[in-house]
Amino acid sequence: MRQSRNQLDAVQKLVALARQVLEMQQEKFTRALCAVEEVITAQQNLAIDRGHVVRAHVAYAKALIQYEEVTGTLLERHNVEMSEAVNGEVRSVPNALGPHGAGEIVNSKSARAIGKIKKAASAERGA
Repeated sequence: MRQSRNQLDAVQKLVALARQVLEMQQEKFTRALCAVEEVITAQQNLAIDRGHVVRAHVAYAKALIQYEEVTGTLLERHNVEMSEAVNGEVRSVPNALGPHGAGEIVNSKSARAIGKIKKAASAERGA
C-alpha cells in the first residue's frame, strides 16, 4: 500500500511539472519563440501524465481495499454492520463511497460480498 501511495505522489509531481512546462511553452509561443508543435507536445505530455495519475489512484485504491480485506476492516470502515445486514434492519447509513468520497472505488470482490450480504438479508426477511 505504501508503494502505491508513493507512486501516486510521484506522478502527481510529474503532472505539476508537465503543467509548468506547458505554461512556459504557451508563453514562448505567444512571444513567437517556439513553434506550435512544441506546445502540442507539452499538451500531450500533460495528458499522458494525467492518465498516469488516474492509474496510480486506481492502484492505490485497490491496495487499500486489499489491505482492508486482509485486516477485516473493510465493512467497518464503510459503516456496514453485519448484524444489521443479516437482520435486514439498517440503523445507520452505510458509507458506500468510503470516507474519501467518490474518489474511491470498490473492487468486484467487495461488490460481490456486499451483494451476498444483501441477498442473505432479504432471504432472512422472506423466511
